[in-house]
Amino acid sequence: MGEPDPIAELYAEVYANPGDDQVRRVLSDALLALGDPRGELIMFQLERDKDYHRRAMRLVQQHGLTWLGPLRELVLPLAYERGFLASCQLVSGATDRIDYGIPMWATVHTIDLEQLESDDLFEVTPAMRSLRTLTGLAMTRAADLTRGTPALAARLRLVMRGDPQPMAPTERYDEIDE
Repeated sequence: MGEPDPIAELYAEVYANPGDDQVRRVLSDALLALGDPRGELIMFQLERDKDYHRRAMRLVQQHGLTWLGPLRELVLPLAYERGFLASCQLVSGATDRIDYGIPMWATVHTIDLEQLESDDLFEVTPAMRSLRTLTGLAMTRAADLTRGTPALAARLRLVMRGDPQPMAPTERYDEIDE
């Protein structure tokens, strides 16, 4: 049996406690010490300065698809927050290949199902502890997903397919001096 991998343990801790920014800071420091660019992304998104948007975007453009790991080619990343995938769109035809139980889902708060031909194979699992919004659901599927699980029904905001989506408040962005 091999030695424990401290980086893997820190990732597991982030997935177990996705709201704990202190764990993310520790992971960021460990990754920075190894020269891993994800440590920079976590740091930039936790410790914002006037230039963090540009630097974080550059890192996501360069490495974001790699950071998707087993979800690559199955989801389109829409947002990374605090160094991790936070919002994504499921790729049409991929729902039967997605493992909805992997720990990476722990940091995702929004999933867009609008592009799916059918959302029948989509499922909400305990791994999705941060999930708060599902968009693009068929009306009948929304009822199926929450039936018998009042806690899930209470925390999820469901936007049905074809419903107008209200504009969410946007974060104030600082101007970038180029």
